[in-house]
Amino acid sequence: MKAILKTAIGLIFDDWWLAVGLVLSIVVTYLAVSAGMEAQLSGWLLVLLCVGTLLLSLGVEYRKKRTK
Repeated sequence: MKAILKTAIGLIFDDWWLAVGLVLSIVVTYLAVSAGMEAQLSGWLLVLLCVGTLLLSLGVEYRKKRTK
């Protein structure tokens, strides 16, 4: 359990794009569910937003490595 917590904290401080993106994905999905979106569709929305966040984070990290 400590390893999971250390990994999560490390991701938040090391890659804040990923942390902010995941929180925003959860908030957007919650708002969509509150507005009446079906559960299955909201699950797909969350998956797409998380994948988009991951791609954004990976793109930012790639650009950082390329400029060094």
